[in-house]
Amino acid sequence: MQDNIVIGFDAKRAAQNNTGLGNYSRFIIGAVSSALPNATLNLYTPSAKESRMFNRVDELRNTKVVYPEGSWKRFPSLWRTIEMGKAASRDGVQIFHGLSAELPYRVDKIKPRMKTIVTVHDLIYKRYPELYGTIDRQIYFSKLKYACKVADRIIATSACTMRDIVNYCGVTSEKIDVVYQGVSQAYYNVPTALEKEFVRNTYGLPESFILYVGTIEQRKNLMVLAQALRLLPESVSVVAIGRRTPYAEEVERYVERGGVSKRFKMLEGVPFRHLPTIYKMASLFVYPSRFEGFGIPIVEALVSGVPVIACTGSCLEEAGGPASIYVSPDDPSGLAKQIETLMNHPDRRNEMIKAGRDYAIRFTPTAIADALLKVYDNVLRF
Repeated sequence: MQDNIVIGFDAKRAAQNNTGLGNYSRFIIGAVSSALPNATLNLYTPSAKESRMFNRVDELRNTKVVYPEGSWKRFPSLWRTIEMGKAASRDGVQIFHGLSAELPYRVDKIKPRMKTIVTVHDLIYKRYPELYGTIDRQIYFSKLKYACKVADRIIATSACTMRDIVNYCGVTSEKIDVVYQGVSQAYYNVPTALEKEFVRNTYGLPESFILYVGTIEQRKNLMVLAQALRLLPESVSVVAIGRRTPYAEEVERYVERGGVSKRFKMLEGVPFRHLPTIYKMASLFVYPSRFEGFGIPIVEALVSGVPVIACTGSCLEEAGGPASIYVSPDDPSGLAKQIETLMNHPDRRNEMIKAGRDYAIRFTPTAIADALLKVYDNVLRF
C-alpha cells in the first residue's frame, strides 16, 4: 500500500464516547497511524464542543481533525449525514472508514468516488429487540443496511457478527472481513506497587476479588454472578465496574437480601487510566454477558494476566480462546463451582494465565493493524 495515502474516518465516536465504540475508534486510528506514519488521517467529527475524548488521539502527528464549516456548524447531525462524505472527497480522501456501522448518505454517488469501508460491531438490537425502543431499532438498522449495501468492504469484529450481517442484511460473506478488536497499550504496562496501593485505597478494593467490567444492564447478566457469590465462601468478593442502568438497582437489592452486599462492590465513573491497574490486581475475571458482538473486556483481562470465565451463547469464545472457561448464562451454581475450583488451584490459574496471554497475541495493535491494512489494500486494488 502506498505510504502517503489519505484515509478518512467517521470519528464522532472517537471524539465523544468514553467506552465501547469510542475505545474501538481511537484504537483503530492509533493503530493505523503507527502502521502508516506517512499517511494522512482525516478525523471527521460534527462538534468541536463535544470532542472531549480527542485528547487520546489528537497528539498523533499524522492526523487532522475536520469539523463542519460555515452554516453547517448550526446543523452538526445533518453535516455528518449529508456533507461529511462530500468534505472527505474534496479533501482527497482515498479510503473512508465508517467506524460505527454507518456511512454518509449517498457516499457512493460522490465524485471523485472514494473507496468505503464500514465496521459492524454487533446486531444486538435485532437479537434482543425488547432492550431497545422501536424508533431506535429502525434507525440503527436502516443505517446499517444502507452502509452494508454501498460499502466496498464490510469489517465484522467477530465471526458471530459476520453471520448476523449475512442473516439480517442479506449480504454475502464474500463481502465481509473479520478483523478483531484490540486493546489499548495501557493494558500491556506493568503498574508499580505504589500505583496498585493508590488505586486500592482510592476505591476501597479488597485484597482478593473477582472483577467484572461492563455496563451494568440486563443483557450483561451481572445477576448470575451475584447469585453465584451467595454460593461461595466468605473470602470471595466481587468488584463490578461500569455505567449503571436501572438493572444495577435490581442487582443491589438482590445482594442486600442475600446477605452478600459487603462482598459485592459496584463502581461507576472509574477513569480509564486506573482500569489497567485494577485488572492486574484481580484474581479472576468473570464476564457473564448473554450476547456480545465481541467482548473486549475479556481480551483486556487476558492481556492483564487474569484468568477468564465467560458465558456461552454468542462470540465470547472467540475473545477468550480455548484457555478460558465458559458456562451457561443461567447456571449460577456451575459458575460458582468453576470460580471455587480456580481459587483453590493456583497451578490451574497459572496455566490459564500463560495460555491466555499466548492467545491474546492476535489482538495486539500490530496484529490488528496488519489485518486492517490488508483490507485497505484489497479495497484499493479493485
